[in-house]
Parts: sequence; C-alpha cells; structure tokens
Amino acid sequence: MKPVLVDSCVWIRHFRQRNPLLEAMLEEGEVWCHPTILGELSMGTLANRQQTLIDLSRLTRPPIASFAETRQMVESRKLWGRGIQWNDAKVLASSILGEIQLWTFDLRLKTIAGEMNLDYAGG
Repeated sequence: MKPVLVDSCVWIRHFRQRNPLLEAMLEEGEVWCHPTILGELSMGTLANRQQTLIDLSRLTRPPIASFAETRQMVESRKLWGRGIQWNDAKVLASSILGEIQLWTFDLRLKTIAGEMNLDYAGG
C-alpha cells in the first residue's frame, strides 16, 4: 500500500475513538505526518500529550512545499475562495510534491484532493 498523509481531523477523531484502519496503517509504516498537521494537533488537548507529540513527530514527513510552491498551486488551480485555509493548501501542495494521498474528513479539502487524484478513499 502507498503511504498516506493523515490530516488533523482524522487524528482528532482517532484520538476520541480509535480507528482500527489508522492503527493498522501505523503498524505498517504507511502513515506520514506534515509538520503543519503536527502543529495544529499540538494546539489541542491531547491525552499523553508529550508522548503523542513525540510519536507523531517520528512519522515520515512528506516533502515540504515552499511558500512559492504553495502559492503557485493555489493560483494555477484556482483554489482561492473554495473554503480551505492556507494550512490546508500547504498540506495539499506537499501531497502533490510527494505524490502521496491525503486522508481527510474535511469535505471541502476532500473534494479538492479528489479533483487532484490525491483523496485517500480507503478511510
């Protein structure tokens, strides 16, 4: 199976109610984590906070899109005004650079990822 970049909303739901698919993917080393997602999660209340953040930071990172690369993607794909935030765009741009699927429950982000053939349909 190909690696998957897991969005913060998937992690948050997993922390509240364990997701067996995500756990299996973690065991197989198929889950990647973007630093922006780690940052978003670090702003919340986490059980076993320090260990959770350490574990997440040890996951493989995708290539990190620069400001210019992200901005170019937003402009070329006309992503402004579509209801996603800059952090979402950064994660999408990294998914493109790494040729990696994105697993999200955010409907707007999921739609755009699908248009780019990046949506992880398994979850």
